[in-house]
Amino acid sequence: MGQLGAVIEAAPILRSEAAQEPIHGQLPRLLTTVLCEDVGNSVLDNAPLIYRIFLVAVAGQLPHPQRLTAVTFWLFDAPGVYEVVVRVLTPDGEAWVNGGLEVEIEQPGTYHTTSVNFGVLAFPAHGRYRVEVLVDGELAGAYPLFVQQEAQ
Repeated sequence: MGQLGAVIEAAPILRSEAAQEPIHGQLPRLLTTVLCEDVGNSVLDNAPLIYRIFLVAVAGQLPHPQRLTAVTFWLFDAPGVYEVVVRVLTPDGEAWVNGGLEVEIEQPGTYHTTSVNFGVLAFPAHGRYRVEVLVDGELAGAYPLFVQQEAQ
């Protein structure tokens, strides 16, 4: 398999630690979330272009600077305006940063991609962070993000 195949095989697909059962006709279903450095859009079809997917950040020194973008993929069963929020909790479980946006859906049964770009975050400690995705205040998914100490 060529180099592209190796990249695809190495790309992690995150499975939520929260319940994923859709609430038909009400809240949308979070299909998956990708944690990465940045996201752009293809000039051909406006599809998301995801740059440097990761689950682990290796930190030589603290605070550790790391670009973070959360790209979410949804299935919306009902039209409406939805508030999508992504928040990051520290290893101690304290709310650290959050960002969000409103999504307006006119056509039911559609897929939609959102992204929350946090820019460069200064991770204050090593450990297991928790990235939570909420829609209209309800937890839709939660994912681990590890900040590990660089090997000496």
